[in-house]
Amino acid sequence: MTYRRVVVACALVAFCVGCTMGPNYRRPAVDVPAAYRGAGAQAAAPGTPELGDIDWETIFTDPELQGLIRAALAANADLQIAATRILQAQAQLTSTRSQQWPTINGQADAEYTGYVGKSRSPLTPAQTFTPEAGLSIGWEVDFWGKYRRGTEGARAQLLASHDARDAVVISLIAQVAQRYFDLRTLDLDLDIARRTLLSRQESLDLVKARLERGLAGILDVQQAENLYYTAAKAIPDIERQIAETENRINYLLGRPPAAVPRGRPLAEQIALIPAPVGIPSQLLARRPDIRQAEQQLVAANAHGICGGGRDRDQRPDLRAAGDIQRPADDHAPHLQRRPPRRQCAARAGAD
Repeated sequence: MTYRRVVVACALVAFCVGCTMGPNYRRPAVDVPAAYRGAGAQAAAPGTPELGDIDWETIFTDPELQGLIRAALAANADLQIAATRILQAQAQLTSTRSQQWPTINGQADAEYTGYVGKSRSPLTPAQTFTPEAGLSIGWEVDFWGKYRRGTEGARAQLLASHDARDAVVISLIAQVAQRYFDLRTLDLDLDIARRTLLSRQESLDLVKARLERGLAGILDVQQAENLYYTAAKAIPDIERQIAETENRINYLLGRPPAAVPRGRPLAEQIALIPAPVGIPSQLLARRPDIRQAEQQLVAANAHGICGGGRDRDQRPDLRAAGDIQRPADDHAPHLQRRPPRRQCAARAGAD
């Protein structure tokens, strides 16, 4: 008899699992080339990390740039929003998963009544103490897999929020590094412009000296002055671009406009690491924005948006509920006793 019960219970569980609404998610087929165009054969040695797996601190070796990136990761508002959305998705997953389990509610009540003086009738007790306790249990059987699909969708949303945060981190690191490289490029341009202006000033002084000795004409002086003022005009424009770039960097760092510290020269910024770039399919699996889009597709499939689960609200629900109430023992001279009540009900219906 026990063996039959075990078999029947296993069969019922298997049947309920098989009744999950909607199709399972299947990753869409993507036509990806076997290698990058013009990359050639880049066979990696066993254990050699690919370029996408190398930490950003290994690639960006400038201490000042590393400090700027760490400050941006600590204070950027977009990153804080992404982290908050992860906590929200975690709470949503916990809430959705909890719907698969029974709910238990307990309550207790104690009523005390006392009369003073002649306000009571002769048949009414002078004191009445009525304690009572109750317990209710309810459970909705996930027969069609509605809550399992909801948990699957909530879990996918949580993974998507993690991928969204990773995308913000990568984008933030890239923006800070790009702005810093632009700043170092402008610093180099400003240095070249100042040296050019100094050279134009020396040429102008030389032409003026030749004019005083009759070795050059006024046209030569005007031409030298034109070159000098052209070089002088470029310096304020480069300085303006430097200030704008510093403001963009401070905006990413969540700081007010201010000067940005410089580190190594532009030619010493990036460490050239001989690492293979991998293949296009690995790039798709590594990019967090693509992973986020796939997890959102998984969540849409679980929630029935992609078909197969739109009739979830049209299927009947099976709920079981029980209620037990019992008064406590007599702890007072006049205790109003109530017989224990036990109620158990099961309801099936379509919401």
